[in-house]
Amino acid sequence: MIVDELIAKVREKISQNEIEDGIEELSNNLRDSAYYNEILIQSGRLKQVSKDRRLGILSIDEINRIETQIKINILELLEAIKKDRQIIPIVRANQKWQSDIDLRIDIRVFLFEINQDDEPKYYKTMDFADANDFLNQVYLEISDYVAPKTYGKDWVLVDRETDEELTYSMIEERIMQEETLMEKFFDDDLKGTDFVVRKKN
Repeated sequence: MIVDELIAKVREKISQNEIEDGIEELSNNLRDSAYYNEILIQSGRLKQVSKDRRLGILSIDEINRIETQIKINILELLEAIKKDRQIIPIVRANQKWQSDIDLRIDIRVFLFEINQDDEPKYYKTMDFADANDFLNQVYLEISDYVAPKTYGKDWVLVDRETDEELTYSMIEERIMQEETLMEKFFDDDLKGTDFVVRKKN
């Protein structure tokens, strides 16, 4: 179903002559697949013909012919993808990253909310020995989305409002402030800080 929805979406883009959007949809969903190189080739051809159009190098008929061929190539690619059921986990994995994973870190306790429908999990600061210990716990919560020991390389935590990355030193500082935080544990005025898990470019 997930692949059928992707194919239908791309077909609709192509039928509306939104070729670039259709190619981008394929590119976002089929990274690490055997079809990715072909997608890049068609993307390159489309960019070149767009450039030639701006420069007046090609006639309208030539541009239409090339764009039509690109459409045909994409539609043929979609037929191959439709028959390849091994593509399903690749599409599913890439779609998970197309929206950030919500993660709340409370200033008094580390609170993880991966899904609003899930029961929130609370971790007191004393539960963590250091930044690595903290990140290991985060990983356990989002292991469906990321590989182990890839923080800073494949994914980071960023402040939702400032877009600032949560560095090791920031984590260590919060843990070092444990006694102060615990003294304020029952202070209702303390506010949590919203972070999102973000894939590195």
